[in-house]
Amino acid sequence: MCNSGISDHKAKIESVEFLSKDIVSMWLKNNTIDFKPGQFLMIEVPGSALRRPFVIVEKEAKDLRIVFKVRGKGTKTLSGLEPGAELKLLAPLGNSFPELPKGYSPLLLGGGIGVVTLLPLAKLYSKKCSASIILGADTAGSLILLDDFKKCSKINTCTDDGSAGKKCNSVQLAKDHIKNSKEKFAVYACGPEPMLEAAAKMCKELKLPCFVSLEERMGCGVGACVCCVVRTRDGLKRVCKDGPVFNAEEIIWRY
Repeated sequence: MCNSGISDHKAKIESVEFLSKDIVSMWLKNNTIDFKPGQFLMIEVPGSALRRPFVIVEKEAKDLRIVFKVRGKGTKTLSGLEPGAELKLLAPLGNSFPELPKGYSPLLLGGGIGVVTLLPLAKLYSKKCSASIILGADTAGSLILLDDFKKCSKINTCTDDGSAGKKCNSVQLAKDHIKNSKEKFAVYACGPEPMLEAAAKMCKELKLPCFVSLEERMGCGVGACVCCVVRTRDGLKRVCKDGPVFNAEEIIWRY
């Protein structure tokens, strides 16, 4: 899907909830934005010159949800705003996850804060077919949205320290799941870049399609500033405009 129908919107904060010490769930009142799984929006944060990108996690009636990690001044300011505060948004931005290839079952693979990108996709597949969902994090406290994902499908979890689920990383758990299943999977992944590269290598070895949602610093969100470029086999591409979802085979990985 190409960028289309992009426009400015306004929204009021309905609620702010900390899911962990540094991960925030925020509901916004807005009925003018429609989106597809994988797309994002840019928020004008008070006191900041540049807008910040946030994945659109879900929409219920007139309510829109974002979930983000507090990483710097902008996200810290946003997390401290009170319900009722009005925000300016630019949306919907980016492309969406491609349709499931014929003959394949979906396997959703998330790591860290990247799991939020997969929730709308999990909800979509819960209406169409059965999806396998694998979520990983460094510790149990960083595993988020488990109850939301459990409403969509059975999930498998893992942590680096073994405090929840299996003690391994998400790609290792995915490889075990694939090898122990009779299904043929298409993998949809979002998380840290080393995890995505490992997922891409795994899928290449197993001859499975793999689609990744990349996380890069963005300035404008519409491809004008060219600060979020990644190297691909077809040259440099902008994550905000050409992505954020790419076929994993396109990417020239850094690690």
